[in-house]
Amino acid sequence: MDTRAYFASLEEIVTDPVLLTGSAERLNEEVRQNAWRIELPAELAASLRVADFAHWLQRVKQNRLAQLRRQAVTDALLYYLWVDYQSGHLRFNFLSNCHEQLPFSAPVELVRSEAALLADFLRFTARADYAEPETEWRVRVYCEIMRA
Repeated sequence: MDTRAYFASLEEIVTDPVLLTGSAERLNEEVRQNAWRIELPAELAASLRVADFAHWLQRVKQNRLAQLRRQAVTDALLYYLWVDYQSGHLRFNFLSNCHEQLPFSAPVELVRSEAALLADFLRFTARADYAEPETEWRVRVYCEIMRA
């Protein structure tokens, strides 16, 4: 599989519907409905660039903002992205902005740059001998509030 075919295989994620409730009581429902994960074959990881993923994620975010405008349930989305080292996936989610904290039971370390996490995912996927950062274990997460 080449880069073009890989991103074509992810195309339905770009337009998947997002569930926005605007209700703090429906957090678990939003988390389940709005969670996506991406796998990357190791042989492809070396040929992809952070910019490739950033461009693709920008298309996803633009679609979610368009859905936000149409639904008018809330005025903003909370977008968050993390690398799941146990499963080897890049994961991301969108929630209504009424939720006060991220839905992780583990400690969270906020990362300032989406690109930093994307670079880490590419390194992790490309190398069988990759070791996660050696700090007290935390979920490293990039967050962004997206306004309509």
